[in-house]
Amino acid sequence: MRKATKFRLSFLAVAVCFYWFTSWFMPAELTSNTININALEWQLVIAATLIFFVVLPIFYWHLVIKVGEQPKWKMLLIFSLSSLVARYQYPEQIAQYFEFIMYLRYPLIAVLLIIE
Repeated sequence: MRKATKFRLSFLAVAVCFYWFTSWFMPAELTSNTININALEWQLVIAATLIFFVVLPIFYWHLVIKVGEQPKWKMLLIFSLSSLVARYQYPEQIAQYFEFIMYLRYPLIAVLLIIE
């Protein structure tokens, strides 16, 4: 198996583990609408957000883009995937903000495929 393929599969395993792990500790709903950093539920949401939108893109950058010499615009794919997972895992008060991304995702991917 080629080196790039091994790293892509390792990223896939890491991503699935992170998405599965965050689904376990994500609160079902938030008791307050204001952000309270000291509340455990908000800390869990912030931790999941950091995993989705900071940690996983860093892993994607190193394991897929650098090793596989892929174009940099493919970072949009991991952000799109994280937004999709966030839409279904976050509490409803926050998940509604990710709804608009779902409508923008398909036209954006179509434009990028045309450019590619």
